[in-house]
Amino acid sequence: MGPWDREAGAAFDIPEAEPPRCLQTVTVEYGHVINSIAFSYSNEAGEKKTAGPWDQDGADQEDIMLAPSEIIKQVLGTTSTVGEDTVVTSLTLVSNLTTYGPFGTTNGTPFCSQAPESNRSIAGFYARAGEAVNALGVYYTPEN
Repeated sequence: MGPWDREAGAAFDIPEAEPPRCLQTVTVEYGHVINSIAFSYSNEAGEKKTAGPWDQDGADQEDIMLAPSEIIKQVLGTTSTVGEDTVVTSLTLVSNLTTYGPFGTTNGTPFCSQAPESNRSIAGFYARAGEAVNALGVYYTPEN
């Protein structure tokens, strides 16, 4: 699902041969905007993989380590124009246990991505990023 802006920044993604099965950690660097995102996940073979950070350091950093039974069900945020580029200005992750965020500044156009069925969750991300995260998309766990 996503990404929510398709023009600015360079494309970042996980290798096609390593599709995500289970999200394990997420690191968000932020200030007034979302500067960077990184995450770890297990692939379909059960191997731990990491992606990011995509792209710049932020003033603040939040390291989220998901509990073994915790899954991310929803990603919320906002985008706004900064200079000539659209950037992700805020990001919130909603799990089955708690809410993380919001990180950044909650202003601009809202976006939301929610797992499409109750037995699926968000397993990873892809992005466009330059001086900040310009666009963010999500991968869902495979259907059971």
